[in-house]
Amino acid sequence: MNPLIGLLILFLSGSLIGVDSFNESAPYFHNDFFKEEFLLSASRIPDIPGLSTCDRQLLYLFKNWKKLNVFPMIDSWGKLQSGIMKGNFYAIGNFDECLNLNTKLPIPFGTLEGQYCKGMIPLYDVGEARQAQDLVERVDMNRQTRDDVDGLKIYLKSGVCIPKSCNPKELEKKLPFKLANCKVKGKVPLETIDYFTITLMSIIGILLVLGTAYDYLYKGPSKNPYLMAFSVPSNAEKLFHVSTNKAKNNIDCLNGIRVISMIWVIYGHAIMMNTSAPQINWFDLVRWTRTFFSMFTQNAYISVDSFFFMSGLLLAWIGMKEIEKVKGKLNVPLMYLHRYLRLTPMVAFVMLFVLSLLKFFGNGPRFDECIEGAAFGCAKNWWMNLLYIQNYATFDLCLGQTWYLAIDFQLFLFSPLILYGFWKWGRKFIVVILVLIALSVGCIYGTFYSKGYSAALIMNESKAEERMSTYYRYTHTRYSIWLIGMTFGFLLYESKDKTIRMPWYTQVTGWVITAGIIYGVIAAPFYTLNSNFSQSGTTFEGASFEAFSKIGWGIMMSWVVFACYHGYGGVVNSFLSNPIWQPFARMSFAMYMSHLTVMSVNEGNMHSEGHFSNFDMILKFWSHFGITLLVSIALVLAIESPIIGLEKTLFHKNPKPSTQEVIVHEQPRRSDSVEKTDEENCSKENLA
Repeated sequence: MNPLIGLLILFLSGSLIGVDSFNESAPYFHNDFFKEEFLLSASRIPDIPGLSTCDRQLLYLFKNWKKLNVFPMIDSWGKLQSGIMKGNFYAIGNFDECLNLNTKLPIPFGTLEGQYCKGMIPLYDVGEARQAQDLVERVDMNRQTRDDVDGLKIYLKSGVCIPKSCNPKELEKKLPFKLANCKVKGKVPLETIDYFTITLMSIIGILLVLGTAYDYLYKGPSKNPYLMAFSVPSNAEKLFHVSTNKAKNNIDCLNGIRVISMIWVIYGHAIMMNTSAPQINWFDLVRWTRTFFSMFTQNAYISVDSFFFMSGLLLAWIGMKEIEKVKGKLNVPLMYLHRYLRLTPMVAFVMLFVLSLLKFFGNGPRFDECIEGAAFGCAKNWWMNLLYIQNYATFDLCLGQTWYLAIDFQLFLFSPLILYGFWKWGRKFIVVILVLIALSVGCIYGTFYSKGYSAALIMNESKAEERMSTYYRYTHTRYSIWLIGMTFGFLLYESKDKTIRMPWYTQVTGWVITAGIIYGVIAAPFYTLNSNFSQSGTTFEGASFEAFSKIGWGIMMSWVVFACYHGYGGVVNSFLSNPIWQPFARMSFAMYMSHLTVMSVNEGNMHSEGHFSNFDMILKFWSHFGITLLVSIALVLAIESPIIGLEKTLFHKNPKPSTQEVIVHEQPRRSDSVEKTDEENCSKENLA
């Protein structure tokens, strides 16, 4: 046997079970063959012809690993902790200790520098086969019978430190385990795109300084709107402005719905990202996914439908006023341009940052793989995001969350037809809406039956990746609740000047049905988590739930907004309409665009294993949310607010600059102290 292979097995096994105890846990290392080969190779180092620097250093390590100058390379290896039966599969080791190693060895061994890699040993090769099979069955979240343990690809993972002189790919060919995500110490070089991004950010920074200085120093009666667009104090005042004025043309409860839905999205993504992070009790996470409480996270996909509903609602609410004003002659090209200019600068800036400077924002054992996840698909598919076609054009999305923006923008392209239909035919046009909703329901049933999807939650589906790409991100399977939102927006607009009176029993019935829909939509898939659930024969159930849960959610949202708007919301309206939500609602687009990137950086900078519990996840969520909030404030002040100011100056006649002007996303209300255009409201109702 090649002594180098034996040496690496020795190191990895020693790191997994402890250097001092590997003999007790790995009896086969007592074999004299290994010992003799190691000793023989160590004694013949100077005489082996053509020995590479990597081979020499490995053999030197074997012979001298207890010496203080080289011991950090061995000490930095991950050592298997207690709790493997709890799912503790990943011993990260000491990443910094490995990379900081730089020691000169005697001639001819050269300088020993560390290279950190993730070593992966197939779990089914460790311990008795029966025990490995038991572990595999415990990890099997889909409850499918797996006779072939090898197909599950479960690995014990350990941080390993090998000499920098070794090529991991070449070394891996000789080893019975994989080496992945190897990293050496060194500065990340600046590339052309990095210089471009730095230049662009510098220009933006200069404009912000100029705009702020102009705002402070110029005291004239009329200020230049182009420079004022970049005034940080002015934009900050708009961002954090809280209005307590009530007006009939405002729907204040949407602020609370928007922020709560955004929190739900971020929390759900935090849990999803945590499933791939090293945990010392990963099986507790597996068991947690089968609890009722986990349904609020596992079924958090429905939160996105809240944004589709609000998008349709506000398009109709604001659009009906505009189309009545122009007698049905909407300037459709200007509508499209207006929408594109409001969304695209933020999308483009975040993409550019992820493609360039993100790699400079941390370092750690998993940093590269985490930011690769954030930038996945961007190098070749960035242009699709600028055309909003990525949800159909590719599965390799650049910025995974942008599938929502693609769907919403595509629906916006059809919105003038819907608005015209309601303006021309009024309630009679609802028949057309019902037909369109029925077509979407038919698409869902057709997709589920043709692909054989089940009632399992999408991440527990055996065809999860295919289901995401052929159903979850497609406009034709998602637009039903958007149409419900537009229809309700039209009906709410019709009733805005009317006094609606409802007896108490009607109100109680409405809220009871609402509570039932919320519970049913969130909790209905819980039975699929039962150990007796089989994924066969449940296609009808899955298609029915996916189709009618969206319709039910739209009906529930309609009642909540209707009751709150017309004075029957009670404590619900007091909570959702609280002015405290207003600044957070204005930041929702920036939060949506940045939160996954923030999470990737946070997770990538972890240097140790984590622990899963509900409390730990709450702590992690607030760290994600807090940093996302700070990043979003910067994005709004540096990108979004200036673009809105410039766009208004360029396209609106006689703009009225005011330090009290408030930039609101999906917030159609205006108060006496707020200068606000309907076009501005209509452009931002799709932001999460």
